[in-house]
Amino acid sequence: MVVLKQRLCHFEKSSLLKKMMLQLTTMDFEKRLIDLETKISFQDQTIEDLHDVIYKHQQQINQLQKAIENFQNQIKSGENDILPNEKPPHY
Repeated sequence: MVVLKQRLCHFEKSSLLKKMMLQLTTMDFEKRLIDLETKISFQDQTIEDLHDVIYKHQQQINQLQKAIENFQNQIKSGENDILPNEKPPHY
């Protein structure tokens, strides 16, 4: 009889312990899930910000390339008053 009571007591403790651990595990899982969702949200925002910066830089690069082409065409066509190796008149 005493052994049976000890086993029942051990089973109750074990069952309670399992419930507590399951509850802690569930809470820990929820916290980790929330943390991951938060990180993903920040990463999404960072990716959008970086995309905007890259887009603006590409626009600037395109403008600079057009300006260089215009300067090269001016030099080739002789529209430029000053030749590349010539000193300016006020020098």
